Amino acid sequence: MSRIALVTDSTCDLPAELIKEHDIHVVPLNVIFGDKNYRDGVTIEANQFFEMLANGPIHPRTSQPAPGDFAVVYKQLKDEYDQIISIHLSSLLSGTYQSALMARDLFADADITVIDSLSASLGLGWVVLLAARAIAAGKSKQEVIAVAKRASAEQHVFLTVESLEWLHKNGRIGKADALLGGLLSIRPVLHIEAGIVAPYGKQRGKMEKVLQSMVESMTELVSVEQPVYVAVGHATSPEMAKYVAELLQDTYTVKELVIGSVGPVIGVNTGPAQRVL
Repeated sequence: MSRIALVTDSTCDLPAELIKEHDIHVVPLNVIFGDKNYRDGVTIEANQFFEMLANGPIHPRTSQPAPGDFAVVYKQLKDEYDQIISIHLSSLLSGTYQSALMARDLFADADITVIDSLSASLGLGWVVLLAARAIAAGKSKQEVIAVAKRASAEQHVFLTVESLEWLHKNGRIGKADALLGGLLSIRPVLHIEAGIVAPYGKQRGKMEKVLQSMVESMTELVSVEQPVYVAVGHATSPEMAKYVAELLQDTYTVKELVIGSVGPVIGVNTGPAQRVL
């Protein structure tokens, strides 16, 4: 039976214990504060990042891994495994996928498949986790690829933010919109559609009400009777994540649920109180 290695990037936001359990190899993206570069999940962790984001004078930026970062991982794995499957953040949100492709082309003698998840955060995380379990079950490379692509195609990712400040800082909305949204307690509901983050609607009121409305609105897309895999991501609000998890379990037929902390790269764009469903 062929041995298959699984690679992803740090935006998958999977809990560390799941990454370790399934022997998933993670290539970090970069978070840059001024002239200081940090490797996501390696030289900066989520709690440290969100403290710096909230209290520091410098707004950070992010950058994709270089092809050489992937090449180091692929070189190590190709001597230990027969095949490598590498699944990454949407190519429409980052150049990470393209860096992986460039690294793959450096190893003509290796069997490396690079997959664009067209997703992000725990949406990517579930694609990776289901692929990892398919590998553990002894599935062939083509079967694992099919599992990953199906998970990508069938998922729905929704998110909201506590404040529009961070979307303004990253050029997603204008200053006037951010100010008005704050005054009126308007919170955008966004989703990932065809690999990009797009508006889904707006909600006004307390965050608990907004989250409840998000969970209820998803019944238009997801059957409440069909078993589903669910993930809830949060930045600095584990209690709110637990609240959302309970809402989801009360509404849907949840086969399995993962709660994870959103990492620095995703947090740069959403701020310290983001929620992902």
